[in-house]
Amino acid sequence: MGESYYFDEEQEDIGEYYGDVGGGDGYDEGELGNQAFDQNPFIGLDAKKTIQFFMFVVMASLAISTGFVIGALYFLQRQAEKVIKGSLFCIIAYFTIFGLLFLGLPTTPSANGYYGLSDEELSEYQTDTQQAKVIMAAVLFIFALVFVCYTKAVWPNIPFAASTMRTGVTACKANLGGELIGLVSF
Repeated sequence: MGESYYFDEEQEDIGEYYGDVGGGDGYDEGELGNQAFDQNPFIGLDAKKTIQFFMFVVMASLAISTGFVIGALYFLQRQAEKVIKGSLFCIIAYFTIFGLLFLGLPTTPSANGYYGLSDEELSEYQTDTQQAKVIMAAVLFIFALVFVCYTKAVWPNIPFAASTMRTGVTACKANLGGELIGLVSF
């Protein structure tokens, strides 16, 4: 049966767990790998199922993401102008909404947040917090105004940008096989 290997005197022969995997035992690489995996006492049935589930999740994610990519290409080709206009409006809405949210933040610490502050320290904290909120909201509103100006400036060029996007999407769809191979072979 070959050599016996011991971890120490008290442990059993590891040959019982892994079999005789020495030279000349008649196993090919595939059999040996599967046998070692199946007989490994450190990888229980739960671990095997976890690995199988993980592989299923990876393969399903690849299939779903490939479907999303193909769907996005068709959507972009048909709705290029609306996508560009929508993205410009979303940026403006993003900065405006977050500016309003900063104005609505509370200026007093939570009930647990006083940490033994004196009345003077608490008043100073509230003043500093209020100033910081106003400054941050002002910055966000300025960004929103900048993007309003940017949208007004680029609005006449949107049809050209949409046609350029359609051309790029058409090229991507024409070479979809290569892109999918790149996506799957990461």
